[in-house]
Amino acid sequence: MHIRFEKNANTKCDSDILSLSWMGRVPDNAEEEGWNLDGRNYYKQGWLATGNSQGVVGVTFTSISSSCDSNNDRLPLRTNYNLRNHHAKVLLVKWNEPYQKLASCDSSGVINVWAKFDCRWNVELINDRNTRVTYFSWSHDGRLALICYQDGFVLVGSVTGHRYWSSMLHPEGTVTCGAWSPDDQQVYFGTSRGQMKVLDIHGAPISQVNLSDDSGISSMAWSCEKFCMNENRKKSDYLFKHVLAICCKNGSIQLMRRYDDPAPILICTGLCPIYMEWANSKELLCVAGSRPGRLCVNIVQIYSDTGQLVYSINMPQSSTDVTAVTWAHNDRRIFIATGPEIHVACVSASIIPLHILCALRLYDESLFPPRELLPICIRDILTSISSSTIYCEVPKLSELRQFVSSSPKNRVYCTVVQHVNGPETTPPVCYVLYMEYLGGLVPLLKGKRISMLKPEFVIFDPQVDDKTYANAQITYNNFGWDDSEPESCSSPKLHRKNRHKSRPACCNRKLQLNCYTDVLPEDYRLAEVTANVWGTKFHIRGLCDDLTKKLGRVSYRTSILHLQPRQMTLSIVGDGQSIDDDSLTPKQLQRRRSCSVGSSNPKLAVSRVVEDSKISETFAHSLPTSPVAAKKKSGSSSPIRKRLMNSPLFFRKVLRTQIDPDYQNLETFQKSQIKNKIDMCSKRQQFVMRNKAPIWNDLTQVYQLDFGGRVTQESAKNFQVEYDGIQVMQFGRIDRNNFALDFQHPFSAVQAFAVALASVTQRLK
Repeated sequence: MHIRFEKNANTKCDSDILSLSWMGRVPDNAEEEGWNLDGRNYYKQGWLATGNSQGVVGVTFTSISSSCDSNNDRLPLRTNYNLRNHHAKVLLVKWNEPYQKLASCDSSGVINVWAKFDCRWNVELINDRNTRVTYFSWSHDGRLALICYQDGFVLVGSVTGHRYWSSMLHPEGTVTCGAWSPDDQQVYFGTSRGQMKVLDIHGAPISQVNLSDDSGISSMAWSCEKFCMNENRKKSDYLFKHVLAICCKNGSIQLMRRYDDPAPILICTGLCPIYMEWANSKELLCVAGSRPGRLCVNIVQIYSDTGQLVYSINMPQSSTDVTAVTWAHNDRRIFIATGPEIHVACVSASIIPLHILCALRLYDESLFPPRELLPICIRDILTSISSSTIYCEVPKLSELRQFVSSSPKNRVYCTVVQHVNGPETTPPVCYVLYMEYLGGLVPLLKGKRISMLKPEFVIFDPQVDDKTYANAQITYNNFGWDDSEPESCSSPKLHRKNRHKSRPACCNRKLQLNCYTDVLPEDYRLAEVTANVWGTKFHIRGLCDDLTKKLGRVSYRTSILHLQPRQMTLSIVGDGQSIDDDSLTPKQLQRRRSCSVGSSNPKLAVSRVVEDSKISETFAHSLPTSPVAAKKKSGSSSPIRKRLMNSPLFFRKVLRTQIDPDYQNLETFQKSQIKNKIDMCSKRQQFVMRNKAPIWNDLTQVYQLDFGGRVTQESAKNFQVEYDGIQVMQFGRIDRNNFALDFQHPFSAVQAFAVALASVTQRLK
């Protein structure tokens, strides 16, 4: 057996991950393709669910295939979801594989059951008993759910939401955990006083066993598959000698063949606290925890069903202890959460060949030669080693500027957060664009308002060094929900400014509105958003070499008495594609716009649709020269030309435009300017779009748009933008200080963020 950890720095978010759960992926169009369960292909791809301290449930795509180019390994339409419906810390997340549903429980006692429909996750059931949930588990067939509450109340209900039976247990202590028997005919409950109670499927008590007097029970699990995905289950599976693992709070584990086993096997792990889970093979038990007395020394141990230690490995260095663990991909991966970070362990049950071990050692020490010099077999090994299990679209820190300056390949789902830098009476002046990932947020861009009279903004360059970003990760533990100290509900920056001012106390279970990380610099400006006095026309201009000077403009049509919905027109300069006239539709041909290049021929124009670079060069060299130069190609210039060349106004233009010394006269300078305009037009394309008109609802007396569950509050500033009948951007309010922003080609992150800034501060309601 061999275990190694993936070297991936992008498996982090901005809040502590408190729970993990994984299930295999069923294709989105499974009914159309006639999909059948295949054990080998089903576990290659899956979904990882995370519950964090921000009250957000994350659903992220995972894959163990080195490439997803084949038809069986196609990527889903969306690879990450941030589900928002909780108002407290999400303590538990549990998948229901047979019914493809997800249950999430928070610290306030609210249970949400999510179901996926039409590429979106919706809340199907809500259960709120106003008491903290200590345990939640689905039965192995997925039809029943077991819920344990802190006050001793236990409940068994169906997957459709109907209560099957409930009972109030009165144990000596608190019910801390539960478990289903392998045949789903009995339920087990563990208490904080070391007792185990056994009930049948109808709620009748069977037995009570005292296991530990000095330590309580933290978790328990049977060595069986999580779910029975194969309906044709053999009878031999029920006759398998399953093992019940009972984990105590002191770090010890007891292995029992049945609840009244007279001689249980005791395992002293030496870790505290610990988290455990059985593999689907029913023979391996994964235990993860930290050494007591040592700061953040996390260890992963693998035990057999007989209690023997099979493998042990130290985890990569982390700033926090282990908070959750789960098996994935048919026992080939283990996901371990340590605070805001997820570590991926690659498990190999067989003996690894020597050449692969050498390749792993060279990869860990970064001693591989260039890929061009490697044999094909070594390239394949290197590709499989360097591939990441958790699918991530978050750019590297060294490529952040390039990522936000160009159009993305896939649709990007982001959140815009207002950061209050002063008292509540003053409007917020700082906005940060975050990418949603692993249930958290990753900062991409920062914008600040530079004028209080007009809604004008400046967007800063997000490029930041690794040292600054690494130091910022230390502050992640201070973010999230705070139930004990109500006065800490603010960002660290706001706390430093107002530490000497008195603030009113906040009630418990109140979300920290400004708890997201903000590590982006403000040294250089990337773009700016300017507006007129009335705030109806905005211009987006680039301020660096990676962006064009004119990125786009946004104009709003005024409405009398604000009785009509907002009407906006966008003109965006985006990345073009090589398009021929024969491949264009009649509508696309009509949308082609042209611009004059200042030639002496008034009929000469250059199309903004992309053309071949060779054609552009030929066209630039074939431009007609001035009439005087056509007559006299050699010899002295005319008197008019001499006066024009000696004019002081011309030299002012020369200094202003910084003409290269290679230009001999005005004629060569004009040719170069025309060629530059042609090259710019060949690379850029102008897109003119308008917002989608909302539909009036007679029942609610409001205008409505379908945001796919991304927007949760009504606002006149919510809008959608379409191009060629395809939605390319949407913006809407989530809560008081948060907005959802989704965009795709032709928008870049800078352009979409600038349009959002122009909309969120727009004066017309």
